[in-house]
Amino acid sequence: FFMENLLANAGAVKKDGSIYSPLGDASISPVSVEDIAAVAVKALIEGVHSGKTFTLTGPEAVTYTDIAWILAGVIGKPVRYVPVSFDAALKGMVQAGYPDWLAADLVRLMQTWSDGKGSMVSVYVARLTGHKPISVREFFDRHKSLFLAAA
Repeated sequence: FFMENLLANAGAVKKDGSIYSPLGDASISPVSVEDIAAVAVKALIEGVHSGKTFTLTGPEAVTYTDIAWILAGVIGKPVRYVPVSFDAALKGMVQAGYPDWLAADLVRLMQTWSDGKGSMVSVYVARLTGHKPISVREFFDRHKSLFLAAA
């Protein structure tokens, strides 16, 4: 789960203070594309990781309730998590302009996370780059303005 996917919630947070997802109480361990890029650069420069596969995650597994709580603390306003069905998520993505095939693939992926397959936390970002992966709180701190209504 790319942490940047959380930015898609900015409009709903600004509109009604909510984040919508079909994941219920399932945990995910979002990773920032910035951390992925840092690992890729390190692997290319060092050249010793050729042919190896690393599962990259963020530093923690969080639920959408956790994500809403963390975001609320960062922006200083209430944010609630609203669970929706997988069908509603699919319809919402299509209405937002996602191609049917992409929306269906994303829902299938979310169903695997709902089954518990998204909660693993790996050590590879820290091990390969020498720095801790970006946390959800740090990510929201960096993108705080996107979740706040314009004055």
